Amino acid sequence: MNILLTNDDGIHGEGLISLKEALSNADDIHLTVIAPDRERSASSHQITIFEPLIIKEVQKNTYTLNGSPADCVKVGLEGFLKHKIDLVISGINNGPNMGIDIYYSGTVAAAREACFHNVPAIALSLDGYGHEKNYSSATYHAINIIRKLKSVNWPEKVIFNINIPNIDRDSINGTMITSLGNRVYRDRVIERESPFGWKYFWIGGDLPSYHYKEESDFMAIENNYISITPLKLDLTDHSIIDTIKKWDL
Repeated sequence: MNILLTNDDGIHGEGLISLKEALSNADDIHLTVIAPDRERSASSHQITIFEPLIIKEVQKNTYTLNGSPADCVKVGLEGFLKHKIDLVISGINNGPNMGIDIYYSGTVAAAREACFHNVPAIALSLDGYGHEKNYSSATYHAINIIRKLKSVNWPEKVIFNINIPNIDRDSINGTMITSLGNRVYRDRVIERESPFGWKYFWIGGDLPSYHYKEESDFMAIENNYISITPLKLDLTDHSIIDTIKKWDL
């Protein structure tokens, strides 16, 4: 199985390194890593079109790119890699990607880019905002899920967004198939002034929370289950098309 691994935390991200080591030790996997050369969190589905993309080999089958996570997958699949990729994995992200996080997430965008190319893809994230992250547990469970997903009939134009509790591996209760929950952000845009008199802004705020929703990704994590959410590319609200057709537009 040929796997392309990327992330949005950059080539030195702990989650990527942990997953790379585990996948590299598997006899039936040929792994290629193409990751951003620096932190690219919350880059969403940005692609680079106004400057050249430079790829550099840093280890055998391991490359950095001066672009976004989506760039890494796009460059890999559309020209740089000469062999067929069977699966794209993005992660393991430093922090969760649940609810509407997926629209901001570079991690999820990399998986989505693979889906554009009809390549199965998984986005992996580790819950928690603190500095202590249990990547060994997340990697252990991620490898098991990856193998199980590859053995099934993968749905067309679907990616799997997976969030793993930040706890010891034996404390995880299992997996849950979930829907996207209702994320609540507490953002603040902070305005300041430079010594030269021009205004600048920081986007900050308190840690986000969520609203209760049965069988959501948030509920799974709260109950120490791994959340597996299938995401489709088609955002069309088909349920209201007939209603809108009746409007005088």
